[in-house]
Amino acid sequence: MSDCSCEKNTLVVPVKQGEVKHIAFTINQDLEPMDLTDYLVEFAVKDAPYYSVEPIFLKEITTTSDYNTVGQITEPQLGKFVVKLNLEDTTMEPYDYY
Repeated sequence: MSDCSCEKNTLVVPVKQGEVKHIAFTINQDLEPMDLTDYLVEFAVKDAPYYSVEPIFLKEITTTSDYNTVGQITEPQLGKFVVKLNLEDTTMEPYDYY
């Protein structure tokens, strides 16, 4: 499993073309882990960092979603979830995606 790094509100997740991996995240609210119980986390990858841009792919992650296909909220009370990047998610041309 891989973790991501954040700097100045920019999230950097290095992924190699054709790589299959799980990426772990924690959502905080007011510097405390946000309780994700009964939440749906949407993980979108876009080719531009704008709300109006349609995602290249979108994953909807819950406590019951398939960990090995989509990802899963793994520790809801601690704000933790995992996204699964499959081969079809990472075969795009190299680029800085958002």
